[in-house]
Amino acid sequence: MKGRLTRISLLDSGARRQKEFSTAVSLHSHTRHSKEGLGFVPQYAPRIPVVSFFYKREEERYSRIKGKALDFQRGYWTPPVTGKRVFESETNSIECQLGLQPLVSLTDHDNISTAKLLHTYNPSHDIPISMEWTVPNGGGIFHLGVHNMPSRSSAHIVKELALYTVQPSDTRFVELLTWLNNYPEILVVLNHPLSHSNSLGLERLKALVTGFLDRYGKSIHALEINGYRSWSENRATVSLAEQVGLPLVSGGDRHGCAPNAVLNLTNAATFSEFVSEIRSHKVSEVILMPEYSEQLLVRKMESVGDFLRYYPEYPHGQRQWTDRVFFQSEGGVVRPLSYYWHHTIPMWVKSFTLLVRMLGSTYLHQVLRKAFVNKEKVSL
Repeated sequence: MKGRLTRISLLDSGARRQKEFSTAVSLHSHTRHSKEGLGFVPQYAPRIPVVSFFYKREEERYSRIKGKALDFQRGYWTPPVTGKRVFESETNSIECQLGLQPLVSLTDHDNISTAKLLHTYNPSHDIPISMEWTVPNGGGIFHLGVHNMPSRSSAHIVKELALYTVQPSDTRFVELLTWLNNYPEILVVLNHPLSHSNSLGLERLKALVTGFLDRYGKSIHALEINGYRSWSENRATVSLAEQVGLPLVSGGDRHGCAPNAVLNLTNAATFSEFVSEIRSHKVSEVILMPEYSEQLLVRKMESVGDFLRYYPEYPHGQRQWTDRVFFQSEGGVVRPLSYYWHHTIPMWVKSFTLLVRMLGSTYLHQVLRKAFVNKEKVSL
């Protein structure tokens, strides 16, 4: 995009812009160490045919026995992919599709276990220690990608950021942002800034995000173009970035087996050099992979299918999808659903998983891609 801080191109546009660069950067991937909330279940389950009948019946049964509704806020799920698998698939995708050197930053929610392990045991690959930080602020919840923390300081940084998440304070937030900015190699990105418009309303959300950036924008280095958000939403993020004078970077936001559909192109040889391009020069080259142009609903269904799949190669206790959904009891004990459902699974859950598994088959993926043509064309 001429004259802007960020240039965005399509891989299948014929420009072949990747030939001008030596490296592709994959940002924002999740592994099995990310805890994803289940608060969406009561919002969507009643809308799904067949599933809604069994869900409502089970909900009434639970309320009758327990005297209250099931609190899905006490539950979470984890992606089905290991850090090693994510890193290898991102690396292979960049090398095979673009022919470039890969730089991969994994960002689990408020957790650096995977990133630090890969960083420690793969020193030749320049794997940054990164995470997605949950930030309650001003009545909203924001997500900041904190990339490339120094290895020696990373544990302490994560501890302090986690304390803020539990006990937010505006003064402390300013201190933490200043602290992060004092590390020249750290990149701070506001991830999917407009992703909560369904719950808040677009205008209210824009006002909330604009206020957030007015207060803290000088300490945030870029906004994110997200691989699992619609082009209309990403286009609104482009406008927002122009309004506040920040560059844009890519963020695949994968939670399944498919590689990220949005990447950055650069001639930086290291991740720290890439950070310097964004922070100091405010220059960013984003490329949309062909997958991004596919129907978003189909891509999201594929991710759900990845989650529900059985993985026989995984250790015992990680193979079934019920091993990857967790609930905290009223006593504070966290256990997987497989602990509670070791004898039988509720009918509404069986109906839903069967439906998604059918839709997740390779044959039906091809049918769905043809049936659900992406009407929202990506125009740059």
